[in-house]
Amino acid sequence: MMAKERVYTINLGRAYDYTRTKRAIRAIKLIKTFLSRHMKVDKKDVKISNALNHFVWKSGICKPPRKVKIKVLLEGNVAYGYLFDEQIPRKEEKKEKRKKEKKNGIYALRRID
Repeated sequence: MMAKERVYTINLGRAYDYTRTKRAIRAIKLIKTFLSRHMKVDKKDVKISNALNHFVWKSGICKPPRKVKIKVLLEGNVAYGYLFDEQIPRKEEKKEKRKKEKKNGIYALRRID
């Protein structure tokens, strides 16, 4: 089954109506609420990427962005939110298994094929 992919621009201006020292937290909650409503999933089934989280928090807790453009993937019953420009990891591109190898007292990571 193919995943549904959509692009949204979310207005985060309502985060500025909240307490100044909790605006970025409120912006994250606004994003999750928006995605749960539009993708028809529970709020606990919404996952956001680290890059999107970093984008919201980059100016600190008091000044989150006013708007954010995101790309949303719906896989099964889980909605994944990414920044619009972010490279989305595919299942084939998962982390490779690595093994620690000790050589001359130094640990090195070696790829296992």
